[in-house]
Amino acid sequence: MNLLGEYKLLQSDLKKHYLKIQGDITKCTKLLNDKDNMGDILSKSDLEVLLKPLGLIITVRAHKLFFRAVSCLQKIAMFTSTHNTENVLLVLQLILPICQDEDIEEMVQIKMLQTLMLYLDPKNTKIDRQLIKLILVCIFRLYETTSSLVKNTALATLRQLFSLIFENLNTVDPDDKESEIYGTAKELLVGLHCTFDPDYDKNPNWPLISNDESRLLALDLYCLVIVTTKEHLKKFPEFMNFIQDQIVPELKPYFKNVSEYKFGIQLIRLFNFLVQYLGIGLEVLIEFMGTLIDCKQWVTRVVFELGSIILTDVSLVRQILSNNELTGHLNMSLL
Repeated sequence: MNLLGEYKLLQSDLKKHYLKIQGDITKCTKLLNDKDNMGDILSKSDLEVLLKPLGLIITVRAHKLFFRAVSCLQKIAMFTSTHNTENVLLVLQLILPICQDEDIEEMVQIKMLQTLMLYLDPKNTKIDRQLIKLILVCIFRLYETTSSLVKNTALATLRQLFSLIFENLNTVDPDDKESEIYGTAKELLVGLHCTFDPDYDKNPNWPLISNDESRLLALDLYCLVIVTTKEHLKKFPEFMNFIQDQIVPELKPYFKNVSEYKFGIQLIRLFNFLVQYLGIGLEVLIEFMGTLIDCKQWVTRVVFELGSIILTDVSLVRQILSNNELTGHLNMSLL
């Protein structure tokens, strides 16, 4: 069904309930009837007309009308481009309160994530820090749900956002620190770092709740960043220094108490990628493996990771074998 059809259904449903909004809906249907093609609704004034009654309905939360308004909002998003920041902000300002409502049904949450994904299309997205921040807040609010379906969809959307930013970083001049892509990538890395910061609660700029689950998520996103950018990240001294001087030391305390297997696996993966692609963290990785090797459940994984590192760079064999503590533990564990 097209957008005009959605508004006509909304108009029909309103006749039975909220007569005060009827006038606004009538303006919407007239506006859409007068349009030759949907691209015309990209003017800010027209978009404000279309969104005004939806905002009122979303605030009221009348069940049937609310679902109809959400469908209209989703279709409007299809015809707004991130190249027009003002228009997208108007749409996101209606999406945000829906995402923040803990009582919203699962189907609506999925619709909101599908709508956000429209603004993360690599072919059509112009990266703007303000928009990315708002989209990020929406995704994280939905990620905090108890629904596994919504959580997994939110994670996929979040990974798409990070992929979009860091794939585009590969096209940025390292000296262009004023670039929206550069600035956004930096803010995302700093945000992930906040998740491991003891003073996290004092940082209002990162919307992810600090707990074991969010730290596991942060490790996964760190891995995504390194794999997406690979050696290209070496061209950005500020990022390299941040990883080496801030991120790596922040993670070291977690080596001594890895109670969660998934967390340990992600730590190993991250440091493996750091070694492979950026040439940093080998000593830290060896130290970490040395703390794990005493536990039988880790032996196979440690051997696998060591093998993958060696295959990547044979010159690392000598450094690994020179660590007597690790090789000694490894020999004992394999006997």
